[in-house]
Amino acid sequence: MAATGSKQLQKKKVARMLGSTEGSRLLISCSGSDLVPADRQLVADIVTKYHQAVAACFAAGDNDKALRKAHAFLKPLYARRAARSEIQLLEVPPATSGPATFHAWIGPGIQGEKLRDFDKSQRTAEGLDKWPLGWLNEVGVVCYERAAGRIRRERPGSDGVPDGEFVKGLVKTKELATAVANPADHYVVIEPGGAMRYMRTSEVATRLHDPGEQRTHVSVTRTTAAGSAMPRL
Repeated sequence: MAATGSKQLQKKKVARMLGSTEGSRLLISCSGSDLVPADRQLVADIVTKYHQAVAACFAAGDNDKALRKAHAFLKPLYARRAARSEIQLLEVPPATSGPATFHAWIGPGIQGEKLRDFDKSQRTAEGLDKWPLGWLNEVGVVCYERAAGRIRRERPGSDGVPDGEFVKGLVKTKELATAVANPADHYVVIEPGGAMRYMRTSEVATRLHDPGEQRTHVSVTRTTAAGSAMPRL
């Protein structure tokens, strides 16, 4: 509800609207068509309650009490408006530089970093071994569980062995697939020639723009003083 003039003048205007049946209906109709039915009903109930109270005050000739009722009606609206911050233009400066592909992040890792044993992931290793990857002439990355889901949906008769053109859409060679929170979803690095491994934690951290000196990066790639491994990304 926009303020016009002083709050006292606004209070008098709202009191007159609440005191009349037509004014109360107008307030309810202006409550917002984007509200869900339950919220629209709540607005109607609140306005009706104040309409009855203010109308009774006017009928009794107690204008001051009617204004106090109007103030009570407006108070939460004032508080809500005060809590809103002014909308400002968000300006994001363009990136001046950056790697053209994720290959700049692929590296030997950091000293002492533990690499997850890919050979123990039998389902992933056996599934990727079936894929036609002879076309791959640079490092590629795939999220196997996500890719396997696409194969089941889009190549249901392939028995997990899609055609080469389809595989080219699964194995990323320029941009990594978006990271998600699924604990079964891991980046697998595929070298030309077929060698495979899981992406190192340090590589994932770099992909998330967490440089090596940051505490998050250190906590997920180093071991504790007692020698137990810290949680890995």
